[in-house]
Amino acid sequence: MPELFIRIAYDIDRDKAKIDTNVRSDRVNEMISEYLRTQIGGGEDRRKATERKVYHINLELELDGDVFRVSDDTGNRSLRDGILMRVAASVD
Repeated sequence: MPELFIRIAYDIDRDKAKIDTNVRSDRVNEMISEYLRTQIGGGEDRRKATERKVYHINLELELDGDVFRVSDDTGNRSLRDGILMRVAASVD
């Protein structure tokens, strides 16, 4: 079980995110931003994004070693990270 988690269900049509987390609300943006910083320089993802109305992203952080794990149903890292940026901006 991860020490910290953020589970996001993002409705692309409504531009709304439902968030389930054990992270303090004033730290959600910080955790997402830290994860996104780890993705800089990762290169282009040429996979075709999965088309759906609601995307799910699970972001987990193990504090022992500061290890992030992420799972999603977007099919494409660029789409995933774009959604994470939108969510981070909306919880600020």
